Amino acid sequence: MNLWQLRSQQRALLVAIEVSHPATGQRLRDLGFQPGQPVTCVQRSPMGGPRAFKISSGVYALDQELAEAIRIELEKG
Repeated sequence: MNLWQLRSQQRALLVAIEVSHPATGQRLRDLGFQPGQPVTCVQRSPMGGPRAFKISSGVYALDQELAEAIRIELEKG
């Protein structure tokens, strides 16, 4: 499952970042997108616009292409 598929207010654990450019992956890791971190979709924009995700102590807007490159696993419970 990827981050783009997360429903609003749904929580998951980040599993992996699968981007083609190493610098993009590093920037995401610098922002707190690390495997094992919980992530929550806090806002879904209409018509496929960027979505807001809370991870660590920040909220970040990601477009569809980038969010689809982030693998997640739904939290159990």
